[in-house]
Amino acid sequence: LGFTRDGLSVDTLVFLMIGRLDKLEGLCYALIKSGSIDGDMVDVSNRRKWDANTPCAVIQNAGGRKLSRGKDIESYCSGIGDSPIQKVWRSTLGKIVSDIRNEDETIASVSPAVFIVGATCELDLLAD
Repeated sequence: LGFTRDGLSVDTLVFLMIGRLDKLEGLCYALIKSGSIDGDMVDVSNRRKWDANTPCAVIQNAGGRKLSRGKDIESYCSGIGDSPIQKVWRSTLGKIVSDIRNEDETIASVSPAVFIVGATCELDLLAD
């Protein structure tokens, strides 16, 4: 990843412009590997950061909306009559890519998307 996390007190990571699943898989692997030395987990402040069970989420088309036929831009900006196209996958670093592929075996990219890693991903603040 190009950085060391010794002493890093960050609990959530946010990656912008995530696209190809093979690249996302590599990023997940690198994060998991960054928490280990020769396969053994490193204990950071009595907890393991970025292991295979760390919660994560991919948010595709964050906040995006599909413009309905015949709508003008003013209606679009107000959100009247259009439908959301945002898609969210919640999983763990060790399973997120396989979970996305299990939903659609033909998918190769989730672009445009945001990738978030950490306990924050377990929150669903927009749930009804």
